Amino acid sequence: MHEPTLNRRNLLAMLPAAIAAPAALAQGVPATGPGAAGAVRARSGPNRGGNDGITMPFAIAACWADDLGALDAVRMRARLDCTIGFRSARTPANDDDSCSILLSMGAAIECAAMLASASMAGTGILYAPPKDSGDLLLFTVRLGEVRRAPTPMATQSALGIFARPDPRGAFDPAGTVSAECMEKVRVSMIEQNLTAVVIEPASRAKFLDALYALAQGSTALAAALGPREAWEAGCTPVLMGRGPASSMQNAITAGRGVQRAALYAHQYGVSVDARVLLPGVLEAAAAGSKERAAASATVAKFLPGEGFEPLVVARVGKLLAPKPRVAGPALAMLEPSLEAPAAAPAPAAAGEG
Repeated sequence: MHEPTLNRRNLLAMLPAAIAAPAALAQGVPATGPGAAGAVRARSGPNRGGNDGITMPFAIAACWADDLGALDAVRMRARLDCTIGFRSARTPANDDDSCSILLSMGAAIECAAMLASASMAGTGILYAPPKDSGDLLLFTVRLGEVRRAPTPMATQSALGIFARPDPRGAFDPAGTVSAECMEKVRVSMIEQNLTAVVIEPASRAKFLDALYALAQGSTALAAALGPREAWEAGCTPVLMGRGPASSMQNAITAGRGVQRAALYAHQYGVSVDARVLLPGVLEAAAAGSKERAAASATVAKFLPGEGFEPLVVARVGKLLAPKPRVAGPALAMLEPSLEAPAAAPAPAAAGEG
């Protein structure tokens, strides 16, 4: 396992996690003996099941998600009942816009979930929240539900929420990624109705030929992929696909998988640079040309299993000159949490009316 460097920047980046740590530690660290000096003692009274409602640190972590096309549309309301309500700031313009929003929302949820894993907190998702809430889903965080200490790998992944570098840079041509890391990246993207495959060196030229032939029919796809050179030296491509009958939940799960892969890769000093292959964009790119239609079929054939369509392609490698990431539009994303309650009307003065 790649050991983290706990420099000043990384330690400062973990401050949001420290906000949640005392409540978790108070329930999870035993004393060394009865009345032991300096022992951390659990609060008196019955166990409330983690109903303390400490949610803002996890919402803050969600702001550091990778942008899978529409992070600016994600909104969160951190409540005192242990829930974070997720919603969209806009009505999707089309199916591709909806897909981008759900993927980005999934990435944000995964960051919150990874911090919870390192904070000994239980999590859950309710996909059918009360309609009057205005939320698309509710993410729950309950401190004290997990009765075992976080593993070093979980802690390092949580550190990566804040400390991983910006992946949109040149990769080191001499850099290598271990087989263990590549397998973690691949497996992270596999769920029900989702699959992923590592494009091996012997197949890379064929894969890129098909991908960039397809991009000739779409300026949007060409812009999403960037120059071909970025996918060659020092890079291993990974292709993620989803099957038929995809749903809102499936798109969110896909976003979580892509984000999880990036956080796990950080354990090895590796970056995952994901590019979304929107269904409508791919369909338009393949239309009107036999060559591009054939290229689209070739890309899809790289996915294992029948009926899977490309959804995300990612570069995996080591950055040549790592640069710090910045949070997404954090204040806008947290705006529902920061809204002041409506002021109650002032009582009428005596004698008025």
